[in-house]
Amino acid sequence: MNAKKYCRALKRFAADKNYRIRLLAFLGFYNSMPDEKYLKMLYKANTGEELNLENPMKLNEKLQWLKLHDRKPVYTQMADKYRAREYIASKVGREYLIPLLGVWERAEDIDFDSLPDSFVLKCNHTSSTGLCVCRDKSRLDRETVRKKLTKAMAQNYYLVWREWPYKDIPRRIIAEQFLSEPDGSPLVDYKFYCYGGEPRYFMVSYGEAEHNVKNHKFDMQLNSIDYLFKKQPAVPAEEIKLPENIDKMIELAGILCRGHQHLRVDMYNVGGRIYCGELTFFSGGGFIKMVSQEYSDYLAGLIDLKACVEEKSVDD
Repeated sequence: MNAKKYCRALKRFAADKNYRIRLLAFLGFYNSMPDEKYLKMLYKANTGEELNLENPMKLNEKLQWLKLHDRKPVYTQMADKYRAREYIASKVGREYLIPLLGVWERAEDIDFDSLPDSFVLKCNHTSSTGLCVCRDKSRLDRETVRKKLTKAMAQNYYLVWREWPYKDIPRRIIAEQFLSEPDGSPLVDYKFYCYGGEPRYFMVSYGEAEHNVKNHKFDMQLNSIDYLFKKQPAVPAEEIKLPENIDKMIELAGILCRGHQHLRVDMYNVGGRIYCGELTFFSGGGFIKMVSQEYSDYLAGLIDLKACVEEKSVDD
């Protein structure tokens, strides 16, 4: 960070209480704070409103409520990028898994010599921290990769947003096959957002591996609904060619999200072959942004908190 940016950040830190809270939360200053108190503080810092947990009605209120009260043991497996593979295979079949190349408990144990020229390394318990997308092993700085992964392995991802499914994941580093489009163009991500046990919309996302993300959202009838989320599209709908087997992707997302009040199912489609990437709880940390309050309220209405309470009472 240059001097000017540092000064601006310092001034904002001093003047903006909400920014200060968000930054300190990310840095771990509130790690010992109980979940409910922490989420109320974070919600106020992110939205400017008080978090209603007694009778949550808004979408993001319900997502915060789910963090505290919807805690099925299977969620730990589903959030684990390694063990989720077995969950996905049990629901839709192994043919939709990205080929696994290796698993290690420590970065220093990674056997780079056993890996092909291109591969992906990732931690199983975080979002993208420590992610290594290797296209040419001969040019890879192995020690730098190990240091980044070691740092990522020490991160307690649960503490940042208090997303319970990530709390008790046994930490591992996994290597997966590097996927690329047949023409060599960057991989396209397809993210299916599911509410009330069904996919409701999906996002086509470009440039995630390059950290230059542009995306567009569609409903289940393949109509553009990007205007509900942002004022100007980052990618015009007419420039996006959806896969011919997009209906199959929707079908798979529907199977994987069945019975879950909120889940994001991430997929790839490479030359017509579908791969299920991962299952994500609480997209955006449970703070989903959109310009349409009406659509946000519609999605909130699809989440049945009463069903979570009834399931919990049956389990007890």
